[in-house]
Amino acid sequence: MLNNLHIKNFRMLEDLEIPKLGRVNLIVGKNNSGKSTVLEAIRIFAGKANSSLLREIILGHDESFSFESEVNSSGQQILTWASIRHLFNNRRLPTDEKNGIVIGSEKNLTIDYVYYYIETKEVVDENGDVDVIRKRIFVPQADLKRISETENPIPAIRIRNGIRTSVFDLNDEIEVTRSSPFFQRSSAKEITNCSHVPTDFLNAEALANLWDKIALSPKEDQVIQALQIIDGHLDRLTFVEDINSPPSRNKNRLAIVKLNNSDERIPLNSMGDGMFRILQLVLSVFPAKDGILLIDEFENGLHFSVQEEVWRIIFKLAEELNIQVFATTHSWDCIESFTKVAIENKKEDGVLLKVSKSKLTSDNGKVIATVYDESELKTITASDLEVR
Repeated sequence: MLNNLHIKNFRMLEDLEIPKLGRVNLIVGKNNSGKSTVLEAIRIFAGKANSSLLREIILGHDESFSFESEVNSSGQQILTWASIRHLFNNRRLPTDEKNGIVIGSEKNLTIDYVYYYIETKEVVDENGDVDVIRKRIFVPQADLKRISETENPIPAIRIRNGIRTSVFDLNDEIEVTRSSPFFQRSSAKEITNCSHVPTDFLNAEALANLWDKIALSPKEDQVIQALQIIDGHLDRLTFVEDINSPPSRNKNRLAIVKLNNSDERIPLNSMGDGMFRILQLVLSVFPAKDGILLIDEFENGLHFSVQEEVWRIIFKLAEELNIQVFATTHSWDCIESFTKVAIENKKEDGVLLKVSKSKLTSDNGKVIATVYDESELKTITASDLEVR
């Protein structure tokens, strides 16, 4: 679990220090204050900046835009590592090695813009055989002009996560590896399970795939209990094929529920956005076991009257599954419901984080974080947070 967080030179976050984090963290602030950027940085940190994740983030922000877009042999849009410039502060590749991206706590993940050349050396072994050794030599940007007279330095992106170092030429394609489009699951021991709940709704098929992983297990009952927050008559949930969908090898599936006061099978989508949002939230918790759950705009689709109970479920599952939660909001109703549950929950820390631009002239509008722990939540007011 992250006890603190340092984000440097990542998008609008020039140098953000968060000295304390809890089990469940709610990030608040005005529009364009950096809330979602903090979530994105944590997501990259958890996924060790793997190429599929970076590609998904860049494409998700339309930061691969080009008038001459090409596709590869698989029909996917070609995206080169040059597009990663959007992740750096001011959307520019840094001209100084000290201005690389840093994300981390005790162990940092770094993303740097570097130059290198290949040094080739022949070595004769004890049998007289000649081996050719190729070594990558990194060039400080201050020495580029001098080195360029004898070598041909190659611009590249270097990613270091404390365990391994990866180097990608700037004009190489960011390739897709096997990865879920919504969840960066652990494909290697060093990658932390991380579920990301976006501001919009997952489609029914994505939810169906998540449901399949918990069907006929005790987790299914936890999902039903969560949905009963909105309708206490809800008794059962399943996903069925949509017979009206166009013919294809993979039929679309729809969420269908059964109420205990009716014989009808009812499409979940007809019961309002709140049902879909709760289903999405709870199903997203389980893949994050022993890892991190990220929720962008927690209150989306949820009436203020149900948010308190949803927070109770999030706190409970976070403890049971050993998950650290980071959510964002700009709703005072959401903050009030979070605060109430955090204060009443004695086992796990609930921390409120306000991100805003510093008012100090010397900070030049730098984004800073203010931390409110459980003892301070009791006296916090809307004017303290400036969420609107």
